Amino acid sequence: MKKLWLKSTLATVALTAGWYLFLMSPLKNEENRVASARAELETNIADYEKKLLEFPEFYRAEKELLEKRKVLISQLYSKEDLIKLFRRFEENAMRFRLNLLEITPSIEELLKLNKLSEDGQPQQLNMMVRLSGDFPALGSFVRTIEEEKFYQGTNFCRVTSVGQGEAFPEMTFGFKAVLGALREG
Repeated sequence: MKKLWLKSTLATVALTAGWYLFLMSPLKNEENRVASARAELETNIADYEKKLLEFPEFYRAEKELLEKRKVLISQLYSKEDLIKLFRRFEENAMRFRLNLLEITPSIEELLKLNKLSEDGQPQQLNMMVRLSGDFPALGSFVRTIEEEKFYQGTNFCRVTSVGQGEAFPEMTFGFKAVLGALREG
């Protein structure tokens, strides 16, 4: 009887241990998988938080670099850029059927282009355009120039030769142009 009791106890313990392993093994595997996924997520969250903390510095550095790029581009205003600017004036004058008499940046202004801007601001060039034509066309030309990216403000605008027997009045338009603006557009 003792043997039977021992055998049945051992069989019950073995059967219970077998069922326990059969039922608990998948749960243990799932628990291990969840624990490993949790550890990976915690690592990812820590990396994400670190990147979020670095974002304002990255944004500020990117903004500074873009500003420096803008200044450097404006300092690289070459002979081709001047020719491009002069052609733009010529095209606008032809479009409005105006006679383009003169385009003059002063010699001092052109000599300044050889110097780099010390203050980090984009370089500007004082321009003067002298035209002749009818008043509506002259006004349209000025409005077109004022809408250009390079335009930075009017220095003066003079209309002459009115009532002196001239067929059309002459206009001299002086303004500031920011250097390098034609390349961006």
